[in-house]
Amino acid sequence: MKKVIGIVALTCILFTLSTFFTSCGKESPSTPSLQPLGLDDTVYITNTGSMYHRGDCQYVQNSKIAIIKKDAIARGYTACSVCKP
Repeated sequence: MKKVIGIVALTCILFTLSTFFTSCGKESPSTPSLQPLGLDDTVYITNTGSMYHRGDCQYVQNSKIAIIKKDAIARGYTACSVCKP
């Protein structure tokens, strides 16, 4: 009986370790996507700039005004070449 319990315990440990090691190299689901935004997505403009940006762009840290991308384009804003919204 002890031998069977030992084999079951060892099998469980091996399964757990194999699951852990096969998932180590996988990309995290929270990794931000670098895909272009759709026209209805929110982008950000600044008080003085002429470009629209992603929310995490370095150029919108001081002033950050949310706007719909198609509205920003209609107002003459162009896409930031750094964050590529």
